[in-house]
Amino acid sequence: MNAELLAFGLLSLATGIAVLVGARQLYPRLEVTADAESSLRLLTAMLAGVLLFAGLGLVLLGLFG
Repeated sequence: MNAELLAFGLLSLATGIAVLVGARQLYPRLEVTADAESSLRLLTAMLAGVLLFAGLGLVLLGLFG
């Protein structure tokens, strides 16, 4: 078990979840066009997805690697 990988993985998972929660609270308050909003949602989903999958991979490597 590698504690550094586990810690960075948990940090990445927490950051990904925080991005999703923050975006959910922020998007209704923005006054942008529908096109811009859909682009923002796509970019946020991609960023959160990368963070979540990287975090999950690091946690698994930390536990079993």
